[in-house]
Amino acid sequence: MSPLVLLSAPPSPISISCQTMLHSSLSSWPSSSPGVPPVTELTMDIIVTASGTPIACNKAALTACSGYFSTQLCLAPVSAAPLRLELPTVPAEVFRSLLLFMYTGRLELTTDTVYTMFWYSQMLQIPSAVLKCSQYISDKLSEARAAKKETGAEEAKPSTVVEPIAR
Repeated sequence: MSPLVLLSAPPSPISISCQTMLHSSLSSWPSSSPGVPPVTELTMDIIVTASGTPIACNKAALTACSGYFSTQLCLAPVSAAPLRLELPTVPAEVFRSLLLFMYTGRLELTTDTVYTMFWYSQMLQIPSAVLKCSQYISDKLSEARAAKKETGAEEAKPSTVVEPIAR
């Protein structure tokens, strides 16, 4: 199992935009919180069912951070009952991690989970999460290259095999 890495790099312009939109769309923003509000202070006004698991969410956070949710929820009719959205192919744990990322701006990644998170971030159109995953992969590749150089191992050079054309 790979060690757990909590990415806390400076926010990208995309995540700043997402957080700015989230901050401006929440009406009950506590003045004492300099960053993202605790999840308990958000109004849970939508139920997202990921792989059969219902998860209470904040519509403003979803629409501010995800193109997919923005599109889906703009098409939803206005009603007094909480909105419901089904994500049958998204694993519940992956969705919970992405939801926490949308609330806090932090994404927990390991070498075992980064590609799954990258895939579902792209699928749900969460550009700031895609960027975090890309940065994590790039950092890991840089570390691997540096380790090869330290040990004196040569990088494998691609070889080209040309096959003669049979007539």
